[in-house]
Amino acid sequence: CNLLFKYMHAEHNEKTLSEPEFKMLKQSFYARRLLVFVDGVDEAADHKEVVEDFCVNGLVPLGQRVVITSRPEGILLRNYKHNFVIMDLRPLTVLQQEKIVKTQLKDNIFYKHLIAFSQIRETHDDLYRQLFTSQERTKFETFSKPNRLELPDGSGWEPGTRQQTNEGAFIREQCGDWISKYHTEGVGSLMNDDTLKLVEDVVNNADGSENLDTTSFDSDDKGILSRKLALLLHKRRKKNLDMRACDLWNKIQKRTDQILKISEDGYPIFEHVLFELFSKKEIMIGPIKDPVRIHEKAEDDYLERFNDDIIPEANVLDVLRAKLETDRKGIFFVLEKMDGFEVMYKEQVARIKIVQCKSRFNPTDPTHFRFYLFKLVIVRGGLRYYAELQVHHRALLLHDKESNSHYHYEFFRRELTRN
Repeated sequence: CNLLFKYMHAEHNEKTLSEPEFKMLKQSFYARRLLVFVDGVDEAADHKEVVEDFCVNGLVPLGQRVVITSRPEGILLRNYKHNFVIMDLRPLTVLQQEKIVKTQLKDNIFYKHLIAFSQIRETHDDLYRQLFTSQERTKFETFSKPNRLELPDGSGWEPGTRQQTNEGAFIREQCGDWISKYHTEGVGSLMNDDTLKLVEDVVNNADGSENLDTTSFDSDDKGILSRKLALLLHKRRKKNLDMRACDLWNKIQKRTDQILKISEDGYPIFEHVLFELFSKKEIMIGPIKDPVRIHEKAEDDYLERFNDDIIPEANVLDVLRAKLETDRKGIFFVLEKMDGFEVMYKEQVARIKIVQCKSRFNPTDPTHFRFYLFKLVIVRGGLRYYAELQVHHRALLLHDKESNSHYHYEFFRRELTRN
């Protein structure tokens, strides 16, 4: 007990305890009415055994009441089995944890995104377990298809799985008149000199800054395309590529005209096949990917995939795209029936094949949002039309939308890239 008295004397000498308080504590000790709290034994480091011995073999045999707190790994439980009641504290709830961290971090923006991210993942996992049995989850997580974009031995990419014209040649830059409706009568035909000058001015006004003011563009289709062109031009200039808006747009037109023509031809076939496979209420067919995005994706992702003279745009296989929002039966139908499905279209058989399957069931993405992403090819009359199909369970997709998970994901991706 000398330790306890030394402590009380030290506090009294430091004027932390007044004379009446000091006498009261001593009297309470001798009367066995003192309650001794020893908080954080595990934090005593090299003195931990001394503190434990003082409590267990010093205070307790004298009949003193003692309360000791410690992390489980910080003490030897066998020392406390006979004279102590051992209790575990309840884990803090998410709200309690959030309150503590908010107090410490004072509404730190990183913490706000982190706690939201954690809750999104937890809800996704809970929904996944509720929607599917253990056997079904195993099937989803182990489902796979051969990746036909790669060579059979896995040594590289398969050069034959690139976009081709109706004549069977790989797409190239268009040298003559435009052949796609997009560039002859669609939005591409509206990109005149005045529009390109506006794009140039907007990028020039940025003057090397990180952000681009795109409020000058309208919200119609031409304005949206102009905005994308300005963002791409700004992005290229940040990489020290000296390029004018008119030159970039001319390059994009040449590189995308043939792939747009193929996609325009394939769109009604793609639509017909999907409507034969799925309910129109479940399938949503998106617009053909715009030429600015096709070109950007080609140069960012496929510029060095092949060492030949075929333009990288030939590797962009998701110009046609659709999304399936279905239930568990619909997902099983996709996995079991879609590959090899055949349907008649204008007196010719159209056959759908899975070229690649990317599963977000295993491994999951950072938010634990689970879905499938298929690259498809529809073969009809010797012609091939590539497309992309997202397959979602509607409950998982709804949670992903309502939780705004992409906003939190993009925050961390942006910050990690910046740092």
